[in-house]
Amino acid sequence: MPAITPFSMRTLAADFHAGIMIFIVALPLYLGIAMACGAPVYAGIISGVVGGVVVALLGGSVVGVSGPSAGLASIMIVAISTVGYENFLVVVALSGLLQILLGFLNLGTLGYYFPAASIKGMIASIGIVLILKQFPYFIGMGEHHFTHFSFHNHDGTNSFTLLLQSADVYTPGALLIGLLSLFLLWFLRTPALKRTWLATIPAYLIVLSFGVLLNLCLATYFPGTQVQGSQLVNLPSLLAGGQWNHPLTFPDFNHLSNPYLFRTALALALISSLEALLVVEAAHKMDPLLRSVNLNRELKGQGVANFITGLIGGVPITQVIVLNATNINSGGQTRMASVFHGLILLICWLFLPELLNWIPLASLAAILIALGYQLTSISIFRAIYRQGWHQFLPFLITIIVILFTDILTGVIIGIIVGFFFLVREQNKIAFVKKYDEPTKAYLLTLGQFVSFLSKGSLQQTLENIPENALVRIDGSKSKKVDLDILSVIRDFRDHTSKRKNIRLEVVGLEIA
Repeated sequence: MPAITPFSMRTLAADFHAGIMIFIVALPLYLGIAMACGAPVYAGIISGVVGGVVVALLGGSVVGVSGPSAGLASIMIVAISTVGYENFLVVVALSGLLQILLGFLNLGTLGYYFPAASIKGMIASIGIVLILKQFPYFIGMGEHHFTHFSFHNHDGTNSFTLLLQSADVYTPGALLIGLLSLFLLWFLRTPALKRTWLATIPAYLIVLSFGVLLNLCLATYFPGTQVQGSQLVNLPSLLAGGQWNHPLTFPDFNHLSNPYLFRTALALALISSLEALLVVEAAHKMDPLLRSVNLNRELKGQGVANFITGLIGGVPITQVIVLNATNINSGGQTRMASVFHGLILLICWLFLPELLNWIPLASLAAILIALGYQLTSISIFRAIYRQGWHQFLPFLITIIVILFTDILTGVIIGIIVGFFFLVREQNKIAFVKKYDEPTKAYLLTLGQFVSFLSKGSLQQTLENIPENALVRIDGSKSKKVDLDILSVIRDFRDHTSKRKNIRLEVVGLEIA
């Protein structure tokens, strides 16, 4: 891939194209999250603009896109219903300050230690969740299901019950638009079409325009079959009748003495930071150029954005995996792709809400279903399976847990499983035990690096040596042996060997 020249016409054109694609995916997501959490609808737009511009310019990821995230919905719903939206904005601003502090404490580097299998599992699970959550839109259910990435929705339904419900309440017009939009998206990506002038027009833009025209045709020639109401994008007008229609909400700092605000701000800062680090690391692995990421700078950028959005009435911001994937898959080259998406969002909110409200949600669903398939194709599963069970099992468990719980729970469980396999692999190379028949001795040869992760395995191995045996521990090839390992050998020498009348010889180690 040729080197990227920032701010060249070619790079800016690629970033503008990616910005449009991000905007198309982000718009219903931002609106839905705000509505589902009890915030003003425009709060999602505010956060999308601030996240798209501020984090892109100040953060540490080149391809990252930030905005309202479904992963923070649980905290938002509880906090808003408990203290009201004005006080919740204080929580958002305080969490931003805490994130800035976390960045200066260099805690962003924790993101480098997330297991690759768990990160890949998170990406694949997002693809499956996209397909499951978009299917009701695809066939004409006009509710906001995409806002919930967790298995259980806040209205008591879950991903599977929604699929069963949708079979009974599908809308023929929406299903027709969805199927034809999906077919058109596939057709536009065929090699023959890629060589024509149509390749210069964003495929998603063609699909959305087609959806609007098809719905207008249905309304004209088959009245009653068109999609309408909640089956269309519903962006509130900011300048209705030439006047300011939705005044911004500002934080109420009169209740700063309330300890609940600080506890919630701390929880919000930690969870949003963890999600941001996870998503940035996942996006880094999808980036074709594998460009470096400054995670501490990312936390600071996230903090500044959340502080600003809290002051002007927006919901919390973090990195959004589906928008990162959209950016990368759409050819985004630099930070300007995220900036363009934020600016397009602002311009459309100010001047074009009526035009956007013609877009059928079924067309958007077709785009997101196609994107979901890209994230979770069979080839990804095959590639990780070939790497062995120590990679495939954490990958698979992460997917399953995310599908039946939520993103953070799934990733944490995946990390724990990955850590278990890490310990197993570490024990295989930390030391080798064998029995030498001629000398009747048990030989333990330590590897080059023996960490504390092998402490339990070594201790169990030494405990299982029979009485009256001869044991030789050879550390002559070791470059680094953890103090915990030396402590195990020392305890074996001073206690176990005497109790079991075992003769011990140690070579190449200073155990004092």
